[in-house]
Amino acid sequence: MSAKVYALMLLLLVGLYACSPNSTPGNGNAEAGLSMAGKTTGKSFAIVDRLKKLFAIADTLQRTYNESDSVNKVDEVNEAIATTLTAILNDPKITRQNMDSLLQAPGLGIVHADDKKLWLFTWFENTGGSFKSNISMVYARTASGQAMITSDGRVGNEQENPFPSSGAWFEKIYKLRSTKELYLCIGSGIGCNTCMFQTAVVVELLPDGINFDYEAFEPPGEEVSTYGENGPSCLTIGAGNEDIEEFSFDPKTQTLTMAYLTDEMTPISRGEGEQQRRIVRKLIFNGKRFVGNAFR
Repeated sequence: MSAKVYALMLLLLVGLYACSPNSTPGNGNAEAGLSMAGKTTGKSFAIVDRLKKLFAIADTLQRTYNESDSVNKVDEVNEAIATTLTAILNDPKITRQNMDSLLQAPGLGIVHADDKKLWLFTWFENTGGSFKSNISMVYARTASGQAMITSDGRVGNEQENPFPSSGAWFEKIYKLRSTKELYLCIGSGIGCNTCMFQTAVVVELLPDGINFDYEAFEPPGEEVSTYGENGPSCLTIGAGNEDIEEFSFDPKTQTLTMAYLTDEMTPISRGEGEQQRRIVRKLIFNGKRFVGNAFR
């Protein structure tokens, strides 16, 4: 796609509403809605069509670090996707629809808890390197129905408390059994040409906000080599390709199970000259936090 054609398409898609006060990532004004929603016919929304066209443009781009023009195009499209998606999620006329089907587009991952109180939207960041990182946006609503929209900090302005995604693609969200509104997000990703990773993130929904620092996991300890983001609310393990055999959560037993073959990247690493070992760890959620340590 030529730079002239690309610029024209992007201008047509996002130029009309880019300056709207409701189109900035993080704006949670659900009542104000969306100035560019346009007329609708059934479940057809003009801004949703624009989102899908942006993903079509993203699919044609290839980021190369020796061409600044290609880097700028990828970044601009990612920002446009985030801005458009934020505007969509701020419009109750759209969010009252079946978003699973309405927002379905090649390249956009949509996952939500069974109660649909917490949603994750994920797409390929296209950084151009061997790390196949993804961008994630989190959507929920306050007790009064106001939209809460935030990201993992890979697009938009810097955030003090971004969603700790590790750049993963998220496949599942489970509601944990607790007196609090706690949700477990499971994701995975490609860290390099020869490595992979899995991550689990606990998110707490508050009456008027989202907490990404809930203390759900034991700290790994300073003496342990870790991969990706590991903190009070998230647990991430890395390994060589195909060395992670299982990383799953059983909602019936509230058990997070991980099984891997040791190598130089795994939490319990393989020493020089040692044979690979199969390590299995089971962390059980007790209503407040996961009991057990994956790194020992």
